Amino acid sequence: MLEAKICLALTDQISVLSVSESIEDLLGFSVDDFISARVSLKDLIHPHDIDISEVLFSRGSHHTPGPFNIRIRQANGRIRCIRGFCEKRSGDNGVDVTLDLLLQDAKSLKRTLDDAVSVPNFRAIMDNTNDYIYFKDRNHVFTGASQTLVSLCHPAEHWSDLIGQTDYDVFPEEYADIYYRLEKQVFAGALVAHEIQKTLTNDGESGWVDNRKYPIKNENGEIIGLYGIARDITERKQMEENLIESEYKFRSLFEEMTEGVALHSVIRDDFGTILNYRIEMVNPAYTDILGLSPEEVTGKIATEVYGSDTPPYLKEFSEVVQARKSSRFTTFYQHMDKYFDISVIPWESGGFATIFLDITSRIKAEEFKRQQTEQLQQSQRLESLGVLAGGIAHDFNNILAIIMGNCSLAQMDPDGAGEYLLQIEKAAERAAGLCRQMLTYAGKAQSVQSQVDIKALVDDVVMMVKSAIRQNVVIKHHLSAEIPPIKGDASQLSQVALNLIINAAEAIGEAQGVVQVSLAKTGIEAGQSEKDYLGKIIPPGWYACLEVTDNGCGMSDEIYNRVFEPFYTTKFTGRGLGMSAVLGIITAQGGAIQIFSRQGKGTTFKVYFLIQIGDSGGDETLNQSALAGC
Repeated sequence: MLEAKICLALTDQISVLSVSESIEDLLGFSVDDFISARVSLKDLIHPHDIDISEVLFSRGSHHTPGPFNIRIRQANGRIRCIRGFCEKRSGDNGVDVTLDLLLQDAKSLKRTLDDAVSVPNFRAIMDNTNDYIYFKDRNHVFTGASQTLVSLCHPAEHWSDLIGQTDYDVFPEEYADIYYRLEKQVFAGALVAHEIQKTLTNDGESGWVDNRKYPIKNENGEIIGLYGIARDITERKQMEENLIESEYKFRSLFEEMTEGVALHSVIRDDFGTILNYRIEMVNPAYTDILGLSPEEVTGKIATEVYGSDTPPYLKEFSEVVQARKSSRFTTFYQHMDKYFDISVIPWESGGFATIFLDITSRIKAEEFKRQQTEQLQQSQRLESLGVLAGGIAHDFNNILAIIMGNCSLAQMDPDGAGEYLLQIEKAAERAAGLCRQMLTYAGKAQSVQSQVDIKALVDDVVMMVKSAIRQNVVIKHHLSAEIPPIKGDASQLSQVALNLIINAAEAIGEAQGVVQVSLAKTGIEAGQSEKDYLGKIIPPGWYACLEVTDNGCGMSDEIYNRVFEPFYTTKFTGRGLGMSAVLGIITAQGGAIQIFSRQGKGTTFKVYFLIQIGDSGGDETLNQSALAGC
């Protein structure tokens, strides 16, 4: 048995009075190291055993504890498990208390628990179990272990190699400290000591075990040892850590998102019918967007937050919950005076997440842009009317002259008044028609999508413009009679023709010139790669092609590139009147426009209006076989 005795004086400065020579075999320090105070026994005691240390070195009580287990650091730096006995007595020569200690190496003592190696059946279990099973005596010394434990211990090849060893002999100290802590609880009287603890394999891989230790008692009820079962839960622990990490990342992302996000649960009745939705969790952006505090929304039902006047979003929520498919919609919350783009995404446990994007500013900006565009188009229409004012005034003078003349004749010849009244009626109808045309060009007539006789419309515009342009410009037109009606807004189509023809006339300036206006049915085949001004391929099909050509000034590259910009005008150089409106109308009609121009050589505009087929005016276009003869 390896043991040593040491006597200490418990004064203000604890001093060693005597120590046996065997102390060097036990702890590695010499007698002189303790006598000269180069080494302090109290400082060598493991810091986790301070509870025992305080009792041993206390001068306030002569209470003598029974046998105790303590850990002491040796000269080589390793921890040795010690079984100790002590006696306190009144000292001599002014010493208040003298402490006599007997320190025994735990491994050299007779074990309080039989070694498991002597039990054949037990050996079979230890060799084959997947759990970490171990037995220790009252002094923390192994008396048995499963083979699986060897993978964590060094040096050891078979579990029997662990018998007679302590944790500090086969584990790194930091892990031995962890395991020893539960053993102290068991020996202090705990029925079970349980903890999730770290492990380290011989290959350097860390892991986790669910470690449980239980006391072993003799027939007198005295604790003579313990047994433990540790189950490897590394995979589960990693999953938990990954889950925690994922949850942390989710929450970080959730908190930092600029879109407002809310997680909803579903409220159902006893029959499973959806009654409403509860807001379970929101991010800061959500409360900022809705202008509400977290307390005003968390835990509240949806109708309390979003409004209770049969909101349309409830239908969207229900469809997502039932179909488990995402949805997206735009809605206006009147009580907030805000527009939201809302994405609804199925969530765990049958709930869903809503992602709110406040698009109020965008909607208002688009509305402002629409109003500005309408104002621009209106001003361009009025500007066009200004060009026509002279011709229109001349037509009205002629109409009024007819009306006044027939009124005078009717007064002079009452018997022939019927014929005169008929002429007055015709003149009035012509005046009314002229007013309708003016309202149409000014954009005051109601916009209606209908079947439009494009030939008659262009012919009417040409007649109107002829009386309004300068005398130095001649308008020649050729309109094919084989063009079927197209679907569109007659007012907008008239504006396109009017702007193109007036622009062509103005491009000629003061010189003598000609504006050629033609309208023909044109087919574009698949694979023809015909491109419009914007560089887009014109889809194959039949088109009514309006072509306006002048022999005027032509366009520079700068004007060509900017001719359709809003508010851009070149009217003083004879080009650009109302062209932004023209492009918008053509695009909205599903048409296309091409420009061919050379500076000083004139310009040609070609506008393609898609011809619809079928009496119903549907969207079906002519098929490829119909283009075979083009």
